Amino acid sequence: MTEETTSSEEPKTESETETDAKPPSLPLFYKQPVAITSDKHADLKLTRVLDYSFARERNNLPVNLAEFLFAQSCYPIVFSQDETPVPMVMLGQSGGSNLYIDDKGAWLKDHYVPSYIRRYPFIMVSAPNQTDHLLCVDLADKRVTDDPGTEGEALYEDGKATAIMDRAADFCAKYHQEHLASRRFCEALKQKGLFQPGGIKLNTSSGKTINIGGYQVINDQAFNDLDDETYLDWRRKGWIAAVYAHLFSIGNWRRVGNKILESAPSD
Repeated sequence: MTEETTSSEEPKTESETETDAKPPSLPLFYKQPVAITSDKHADLKLTRVLDYSFARERNNLPVNLAEFLFAQSCYPIVFSQDETPVPMVMLGQSGGSNLYIDDKGAWLKDHYVPSYIRRYPFIMVSAPNQTDHLLCVDLADKRVTDDPGTEGEALYEDGKATAIMDRAADFCAKYHQEHLASRRFCEALKQKGLFQPGGIKLNTSSGKTINIGGYQVINDQAFNDLDDETYLDWRRKGWIAAVYAHLFSIGNWRRVGNKILESAPSD
């Protein structure tokens, strides 16, 4: 079962590139998502442990347009090289791990946590009729259990959805709408030819160079050259603030770069 917008919700890596011989890929992190029903999952519960370990090996994460103003103070916001680019925050070097999760699975204090992983293990997917949506949960997540001896928040009580289910449904529905808005924003940026390749180089203490690339950024000169009609239209849509948030966020490469250099092996 895949989300309605799986193909554009997160950037693909080389290992995630699809071919005609492969089934549609699952969204990032989801391994066994199933539609939640009271008859099949009456005993299911979610433990209260806040653990982001599942995202430790991911050096970037998708963010929606509504998150730009929060994320821009902490990370570089860049865009993937997909046909429809996906905005994402950089959390480490290419092929590396997430430098903002500690050994206990906690996110670095006072840093914004992207909503993509805050909604996990829940997700909203399109129903077979393609008009409705179903709330699903990833049964592969270790926090999801039906063990009566494990403490947690029940998803159902007396056959009725509990508060945690209501919160999850609201959050996932809002996320889905924000994702669609982000997609329209990125399509407009691409149509106006505002993307250019991005990349940085870091020099380690041992004299080695770390190259980080494979993403896109907005060309600020091309943005400044936008015609007045487009600029005013984007301002009404709230997109101008998002563009500036992205441009300002690029300054965070120094912060991320320092963390990469601190974690780089010395030889």
